[in-house]
Amino acid sequence: MDISEILDKLYIQRTTLLKQLEAVNNAIIGFGGRLPSSTAVTSLLSTNLSVSTLPDYPSKGTNEEKIKYILGKIGKSTATRIAEFIQQAEQVPDDKSDKLHGIITMVASSMYTSGKIKAEKDGKRNLYFL
Repeated sequence: MDISEILDKLYIQRTTLLKQLEAVNNAIIGFGGRLPSSTAVTSLLSTNLSVSTLPDYPSKGTNEEKIKYILGKIGKSTATRIAEFIQQAEQVPDDKSDKLHGIITMVASSMYTSGKIKAEKDGKRNLYFL
């Protein structure tokens, strides 16, 4: 396969992905959600969280420390996204993800209530931030 064939395949894949992204954006708007800013998307996509790429990640820390660490790295985020980052960073098995999400939601809510982090509404969800 030469370079032009590779590029053709990549252009086709790009077009397919852009169509899928447009459909996802329309669904988000259809459900009353807001699209994140391009800065927020870039921040999320560029953050490859794993213990090996984040040597200062508090893997042995409390859930509060982990939440603060992640919010410090990515800015505003939902409890779901925070839980996904912890799951990725700590390689938590998929069958434990619901439990992790529940714990992170509870801890983030408690941190907000006690003034340790801030939050704003984004539709039905809270966006947490430092």
